[in-house]
Amino acid sequence: MCQKKDKPCIKSSSVSPPLEFTLFPEEVRLLKTFQTEIERIGIRFVIGEYSQVSQETTILVHGVPSVFVEREVSEVKRRRPSVAISNVKVNVMLSIFLDFNQLLN
Repeated sequence: MCQKKDKPCIKSSSVSPPLEFTLFPEEVRLLKTFQTEIERIGIRFVIGEYSQVSQETTILVHGVPSVFVEREVSEVKRRRPSVAISNVKVNVMLSIFLDFNQLLN
């Protein structure tokens, strides 16, 4: 799936139910532009419905890097709050930013 350009892929684990968060239209455009790279780092997602009211689009993440799952299990065992959604959103946005920055240079 992500064997392009001989870049290594990060192992992904399925998430059920999918993690859900929203992005603004410009963020969704970037997400689509860099979808291959985002999937290469182990994040698999589906772009959901656009809300005219909030002007945001729902993103459903159904696969995350395996290390995220291991971290989440550790947090739950220690009765700490979930970090899964924030980790996924930060990594998606960071990946987009880094890839976009490379295009500019």
